[in-house]
Amino acid sequence: MSSRSMNPTQRPGISERIGRYRRVAGRREARVLALVAVVCAATAVPALASPVSGATYNGRTSNGAYVRFTVSANGTQVDSYEITGVVGDTCQFSAQGTEPAFPGAPIKSNAFTYGFDQAFSFSGRFPGARSATGTFHFHRDAIGAQPACDSGVVRWTATTTAGTAVKTRVSLHTMALSRLGGRIIAKSATCTRSRTVTLWRGKHEIRSTRSGRGGSYWFARTAAVRGRRVHVTVAERTVKGAVCGAASSNTVGA
Repeated sequence: MSSRSMNPTQRPGISERIGRYRRVAGRREARVLALVAVVCAATAVPALASPVSGATYNGRTSNGAYVRFTVSANGTQVDSYEITGVVGDTCQFSAQGTEPAFPGAPIKSNAFTYGFDQAFSFSGRFPGARSATGTFHFHRDAIGAQPACDSGVVRWTATTTAGTAVKTRVSLHTMALSRLGGRIIAKSATCTRSRTVTLWRGKHEIRSTRSGRGGSYWFARTAAVRGRRVHVTVAERTVKGAVCGAASSNTVGA
């Protein structure tokens, strides 16, 4: 019976090298996926608010263009708009949309978008019930001796004074060794239940939860907050036509 010895300096066979490569590649892929997950978490889109039903929003751009639009009575679409004073590279633009020529721009997930061929686009979102932000873009092709004209993508912001906000307050205190919590207080019960309450440690957002029917809420006292100074906020929002005001609690030790 014969035995075969291998030189310690001998290079591994091709199958062994492939196996090692796959293991290394697998580890690298896992690290890449973990990095992607961290980046996605860091760039999470903040929550938006429902617009005020029937409200007209007015605003201007940094270069002086005027933006005006109206939300329908049921809050489901933008039913008219007007954009004027837009300075392009070789001309000026303006646009207006009303019924019946303008079909309306549906508001979905508290945002809207509208476009007319390649000549015009208008979009917006509602970071707060009474505020909106978005972009528009105008373009005109060359016609005979008339040169092409383009506005580029222009950012705008707008606000409305419609819908006086219902005053809201929120408390925060230690409920037990394992919990922090409090209550949202407002004259309208609509403005206390199912509100998003966000827990903060300084400027660092820890987590969010929803308030119950009576406005109460709670958070677990995890290692991220235990022994730290924390507070909570409630963002302004529109519920069934009522504008529920924003609120911030006192700062407490967790």
